[in-house]
Amino acid sequence: EKITIYDIAKKLNITAATVPRALNNNPKIKESTRELVIKTAASMNYKQNKLALALKSGRSNNIGVIVPRIDSNFFASVIRGIEEELHPHGYQVIICQTHEDPKRENENLYTLIDAQVDGILMSVTDITNENTGAFHYV
Repeated sequence: EKITIYDIAKKLNITAATVPRALNNNPKIKESTRELVIKTAASMNYKQNKLALALKSGRSNNIGVIVPRIDSNFFASVIRGIEEELHPHGYQVIICQTHEDPKRENENLYTLIDAQVDGILMSVTDITNENTGAFHYV
């Protein structure tokens, strides 16, 4: 069963509006209340709705990476380095491969745009008429 902010609020006898404020470090919430909400949320296995947070903040905390092949030692190392740098800052990496096909580059680019990633890192196979429009859009 999915735990909601209403479940946490009911358990602590606080308003439902206080729960996300406490979880998001709102300065209007007392430290003691914030700690209690965080402990209770953890004990109840509460997971924040990432989509709702993204809509509210305008950030998805996702970065798209488009590479020709992930089975290449070079690109595997590049992806590892990107992930190691971004993860401590709260970002998740979404990886797409193109198999060196400009059409797939275009498809992947628009997929990541539609997913509202915060940024895109891309290794371009070739600049063609097919993908130039997508590059300009980004």
